[in-house]
Amino acid sequence: MLFRSGTYGIRACCFNWADQDAYVEWGNGTELSTHWNENVHPHVKKYEHYMDVIDWDNSHWPADSTDWNFVGVTTWQPKFGEEQARNAALKLMSSTAKENGWKERWVWIYSVGGPANLSLAVPYENYADMAPPEVSFYEFMVKHTSEETAASTMQEFSNSFWSSEYTVYQLRRDLSTPRGE
Repeated sequence: MLFRSGTYGIRACCFNWADQDAYVEWGNGTELSTHWNENVHPHVKKYEHYMDVIDWDNSHWPADSTDWNFVGVTTWQPKFGEEQARNAALKLMSSTAKENGWKERWVWIYSVGGPANLSLAVPYENYADMAPPEVSFYEFMVKHTSEETAASTMQEFSNSFWSSEYTVYQLRRDLSTPRGE
């Protein structure tokens, strides 16, 4: 999904399923729905709701990282029957990056229900931070594995999808709930 002018995404992160039940119960006991319906709903053309699961084992996004204002998200539409090859490639790319000091941060996100997709989110402090790194990830993989391993891993991963889409999201701190609330 591409965000266009006037489009907002609301994201709640990092809870377990029981926390979602507690959130729903809390929301039912407040005037939240009434307030939303009176003040926000009249200005909304369309709603979409998605649930995702973060693959923390293969991600590198420190909990205390708050120095970002943008997130670049690549979303792929997976080919069915390619899960084993895709997962093996993803795990090799992630473990190589983590074990050999790839300095970038990233998080892998799997959709739950709805259209199947896999997303990779990378945070950026500003637009200049979005410039390609001096050493590409492919070059990093070659250095820490081999040219053959890097090429076959990237090819396996790439071949396991029908298509992809890239979107940059801007964090609106003025519309965000402060941490811990």
